Amino acid sequence: MIFWLVMLPLGIACVACIVLPLVGRSGSLGRVLDLFSHFELQYLLAAIAATIGFALMQRWGWMGVGLAGVVLNTLFVAPWYFGRSGEATDAPRVLRLMLVNVWVNNAHHDRVIDLIRDERPDVVILQEINRRWLASLSTIEDDYPFQARSPNARHYGDVIYSRVPMVEQYLTTTSYGNPSVMSVELDVGEPITLVSMHPPPPMSQRLHSMYRQMYDAAVRHLQNADGPRLFAGDMNCSMWGASYRRLVRETDMHDARQGFGVLPSWPTHSPLMRTAIDHVLHDAQFQVLNCRLGPNVGSDHRPVIVDFALSPARH
Repeated sequence: MIFWLVMLPLGIACVACIVLPLVGRSGSLGRVLDLFSHFELQYLLAAIAATIGFALMQRWGWMGVGLAGVVLNTLFVAPWYFGRSGEATDAPRVLRLMLVNVWVNNAHHDRVIDLIRDERPDVVILQEINRRWLASLSTIEDDYPFQARSPNARHYGDVIYSRVPMVEQYLTTTSYGNPSVMSVELDVGEPITLVSMHPPPPMSQRLHSMYRQMYDAAVRHLQNADGPRLFAGDMNCSMWGASYRRLVRETDMHDARQGFGVLPSWPTHSPLMRTAIDHVLHDAQFQVLNCRLGPNVGSDHRPVIVDFALSPARH
């Protein structure tokens, strides 16, 4: 009896670690299927645990199934730890960018403000902002004289703070009104386009429609931009999701975390379920000097901090 109480969960875990990633990869066929794509780290760890369990029980056939799950999920996870775009470069830093979904109900405004002052990013994208947050953040406005806000920033929106001049701003709203996609042009000696959005989690048909409209708008902004391009936002989608893969494919963008690991940023309160949904993307005209997660600031998301340099080939 005890044998089967161990054997049955391990067998289910083995099969699930093979079936669920493959189901997730077919997420372009439907939003429900896509939900299974976001937990590759968990599938990998579960496959490793099941394989060890079957080895200890000397169930060699099932151990082989577990190893297949390990190999499959390693193929999805391991590439994120290799291939940095900024290795062995002497290019000077052009821009430090910080992305933080602050969580609208987070009362620890001081933690976010202290982090901004400690890290001194050139550009800060804050998401899930409301009027209380805007009031607290007024203390950094002398250091960040250039701002762009989404139309709903006083209730549940986004704001971009910048030390470097922000010469143009564009907003694209969905057919539902809010939320919106922001596109700004930054002057760092040459114009850089930065696109930011925070689509809703696609948990209903209405939210999924809004989600798709925002992705479509972000793709258009990035495709139409001249010069170097950046993207930053809580995409409510991991890098294994269909929407993320479509965005990077159609815009020829690259994830700043490439070579620095998966860097799972959400949710902070549940480490076992944590995945990467906060993304900073760049085109080939940038090199990434460093990409890392910031400390817990009281939000359900960890900050993402990236140092960029323009590719030496441009100079």
